[in-house]
Amino acid sequence: MKVAVLPIVSKLHDDIRIHDDTKRLLDEIQSIGNYEFILSNLSNFYGEKLSLILVQSGGSEGYFLEMEKDLKEPFYLLTYGSNNSLAASMEILTYLKNKNKKAEILHGSAKYISNRLKEIQQQEVINPVNLGVIGKPSDWLIASDVDYEKCLSYHNINLIDIDIEELVQ
Repeated sequence: MKVAVLPIVSKLHDDIRIHDDTKRLLDEIQSIGNYEFILSNLSNFYGEKLSLILVQSGGSEGYFLEMEKDLKEPFYLLTYGSNNSLAASMEILTYLKNKNKKAEILHGSAKYISNRLKEIQQQEVINPVNLGVIGKPSDWLIASDVDYEKCLSYHNINLIDIDIEELVQ
């Protein structure tokens, strides 16, 4: 299975060491599972069935924030035990969880990560249910608005506004 990997790293770290650590991690996981890791950038990150954000070092959090608007759930943060990769991933995970986003850190042995990737791959994708919404709450109601994004995220229900003219037709 092909897996897109988006590496993020702080400019303060040694590129050669980071590259070697990344290669070692991906090669180890690849040798255990049937994976082909494709290093990606934002423009082709979602071209594969599974996409991982490889947090290569501490200080990567700012880069994550810069690209967050172009990323989508679920967020799988791949990390390893050096260069403060895990610490940065934990900071990003906490940030995402505080925003009620689906996110997970993939950290541990290559065997664990490989097995977890297999589990993620096998999860059934359930398309959201579409429901039509006709009208809006009255002006005097102060707590009756519905957060369409939360409805989709929490309940897998996609709310679609339907104009009254369309309903009449």
